[in-house]
Amino acid sequence: MFRLLRRKRVAVSLGVVTSVVLAAGAFAYFTSSGSGTASVSVGGASPWTVSVAGPSGGPLYPGAGTENLTYTITNASPGHQQLSATSALVASYSGAITADAGDVTHSGSPVAGCLASWFATANTAPSGLPVDLPGGGSVGGSVAVTMQNAATSQNACAGASPDITVQAKLATGTVANYTGNGIVFPTGIVAGPDGALWIASTSGESIGRIATDGTVTNYTGTGIGSPEYIAVGPDGALWFTNFGSSSIGRIDPTSHAVTNYTGGGINQPIGIAAGPDGGIWFTNYGNSSIGRIGATSHAVTNYADSTVSSPEAIIAGPDGALWFTNYGNSSIGRITTSGTISHYTGTGIQNPFQITVGPDGALWFTNVTGNSIGRIDPTSHAVSGYANSTINSPDGIVSGPDGALWFANGGNNSIGRITTAGTITNYTGTGINEPEGIAAGSDGNLWFTNLGNNSIGQITP
Repeated sequence: MFRLLRRKRVAVSLGVVTSVVLAAGAFAYFTSSGSGTASVSVGGASPWTVSVAGPSGGPLYPGAGTENLTYTITNASPGHQQLSATSALVASYSGAITADAGDVTHSGSPVAGCLASWFATANTAPSGLPVDLPGGGSVGGSVAVTMQNAATSQNACAGASPDITVQAKLATGTVANYTGNGIVFPTGIVAGPDGALWIASTSGESIGRIATDGTVTNYTGTGIGSPEYIAVGPDGALWFTNFGSSSIGRIDPTSHAVTNYTGGGINQPIGIAAGPDGGIWFTNYGNSSIGRIGATSHAVTNYADSTVSSPEAIIAGPDGALWFTNYGNSSIGRITTSGTISHYTGTGIQNPFQITVGPDGALWFTNVTGNSIGRIDPTSHAVSGYANSTINSPDGIVSGPDGALWFANGGNNSIGRITTAGTITNYTGTGINEPEGIAAGSDGNLWFTNLGNNSIGQITP
């Protein structure tokens, strides 16, 4: 290289002389390129600041009164951020210290026996959403809170002051998708006492956990065999049904220790729920019966009669009983904590699958072959049915934080929403693939299991 550079210098010098004397000649030169790199820093998104004032009006009574809150949402970032949507919900305790995991909270602590489903919120969002706000910019909205008149005693709410949570969030129907080790054919999903979502991975023979940031952890243990559905127990643990091993499982959310229970008529269990009596109740698909296991004693009891037929899902109702779906004879069943079974049929019930308590205090369920959503009043037992072309093989259903019900359409890869008045909306998005179970997360979003691509989805209400 040194010799080459010296030759280049000589050539240039001679060229200059030649140009003066002869006015002719050529310059010799090399071509090359170069680059330099520097970095600049871009800040990340900043959380919105939400301040809530009030209430005014009220107080609330079952079926009467309205209390109003106002809120201000401020962009805490120095730069512009887009506010897409807001929501207002009654904060619900999922720690399951009490028999019912749906108690309202006051200052973050549960108000035992006062159910969040007894309250409704009507959110008046800031106008013009989505809106671009500069740093320090703010917008305001309001929320009206009412109390439902349930078909049971609501004395536990007397004098209570339920927490109301206002959130700044992505636009309704925004879908995200997460995968992780061990999520294989996921079915049931529930919000756990630790703020995460817990999942039954049927073909993965495991129980999964997904944090609201999408971090997935997987747990295995002796006795887990094709788990189907999962619920929070009165002891704060996660309880699940093992369809493949005909047993009931329990996993501690802290130590992750797995325990398994068999016997007493447990036969291909599917649905599971915490009962108002402190027990864990479940459906036995294999022998058409309803089972109960003590959360502390672990004693198993089994109940059956001729009206129980291939039961699927079960939920604690607002009337102190358990309600369940009879897939085999297209009916809705009810069992008291003492074991008395009732049976209801009606137009609009067709091979019901999943069931939940709606924000109106009624029982709402999915009709998988009827491609519809059903509702039964816990007092009058009147049945209503709702259908449109977007409902296709509906499966899981849950009450959302927006006062509507959300359900999984396994047949057309979508998530549906139905108001208590029967208005239906349908959402699609990348990653929704044969959704089955659905749950309301601690982050105010709906989370669901995708059988078709072994993933967990999230959708904003």
